[in-house]
Amino acid sequence: METRVYPYLGEQNIGIEGPKRLLDRIEGNIDEKAEEKLKYDGIVRVFEGDIRKIVRDKTAEYVSIRDNKKRDIDGWDYMRYKTHVQTIWRKNSLEYDVKNHLSNDETGALRCFKRIYYNLPGSKNKTLLHASAVDIGQNGVLIVGKKRTGKTTLAFNMVDKLGASLVEGGNSLISFNDKLRVHYLPRSIFARFFTIAESPYLYSLFEDIESSETQQPWDLEAIRDVIKSKSFSIDGGLNFSRRAFRRLSGKDTLQVSAIKSVTFPSYSNQKIPKINSISIEEAYTRMLDREFKIYSEFGKFQDQDNPEHSQEPILNPEWLEGLKLKTVSFDGNKNITNSLLEDLIS
Repeated sequence: METRVYPYLGEQNIGIEGPKRLLDRIEGNIDEKAEEKLKYDGIVRVFEGDIRKIVRDKTAEYVSIRDNKKRDIDGWDYMRYKTHVQTIWRKNSLEYDVKNHLSNDETGALRCFKRIYYNLPGSKNKTLLHASAVDIGQNGVLIVGKKRTGKTTLAFNMVDKLGASLVEGGNSLISFNDKLRVHYLPRSIFARFFTIAESPYLYSLFEDIESSETQQPWDLEAIRDVIKSKSFSIDGGLNFSRRAFRRLSGKDTLQVSAIKSVTFPSYSNQKIPKINSISIEEAYTRMLDREFKIYSEFGKFQDQDNPEHSQEPILNPEWLEGLKLKTVSFDGNKNITNSLLEDLIS
């Protein structure tokens, strides 16, 4: 067993203990370099039990959680269909144990890593938004919206066409201290099948799913059926690690960016994309609808269609002063041009 400590966001030192092979896998989603001499503020200990094969059973949900009562502390079993694949135990708010029954499963350690951070002072006055984020020449672009509105599609087009660096691909951590900033989360990136199908570098994931360096959110057999039939309009996609994204794209990922513009995308049947500037009040209302409660506990999944909001919003309309605030509607990748992207951030 080996212990690595990461100075996450330069704010809190979070340790992970486990087998070297598994730590290498987990590290693919953490941008900071491990520092051996750091004293950790919280720690996740990961170990592997008997390795199991997921048995397909359509009478059960693909992903579910149940309470684990085998210790005198809080615990949760994670299920794939009816196959028990992982258990997480909370010793206290800054110390977790994870037992995996899937080989090279980084998901539990990363869940605990985030929960530890949410229980530390560094997370104070930060909030979580359903948003992607990129950085273009030290100018951050926050792309906010519900699922299937084009957030990731727009972000990857900015990476491809404008040379942007990716900060976050789905849920973004937001803070304000003189400037609005977006911070990455230690988690895999998710892209829908149709986005991957139209990407010159992500398409290779269809040919080698293992090159994603991460667990997938759906049944692998079902994913392979989608790829084989090219049914890319299905509501689903693939996860891939931040490290895999850098390798495949040849582009950087960033830990943090100062936001200069906020975009609210949507798909439409219009052949000509449409951009509108909006007021601070409208932008704030839209962002408030996509603000998630930061969970420091386990035992439930976040519903992205109907997010549970904090009792007192952390977002403040004053955070948006001086920013470019725009909506954009477009019909998929085919009409996202360089000039459209440049108009969005200008």
